[in-house]
Amino acid sequence: MSNDYLTVKETAEVLGVSIQAVYKWIREGLKCYKVSMHRTRIRPKKLLEYFEKRGNSNVKIFYYRKEIENYFNQIKDYRKYPFEDLSIS
Repeated sequence: MSNDYLTVKETAEVLGVSIQAVYKWIREGLKCYKVSMHRTRIRPKKLLEYFEKRGNSNVKIFYYRKEIENYFNQIKDYRKYPFEDLSIS
């Protein structure tokens, strides 16, 4: 997970929040990386650190960490076997 990044949209989907909420976190101090004018990437480690600084409970941070790990596991599985679920008849 350390070398992986999330887009703003992915972050919102994984954590079950709106895209606007993610942009609000960025305005409030969440460290992000601007790839270009319209492409922002978020490192999961920085996201979890941000939640910790905001005073989120350890339970909530643990939940977020698991959701992010599950997301990346799904992505890696898909990249390994992209056509596994497709049946061509």
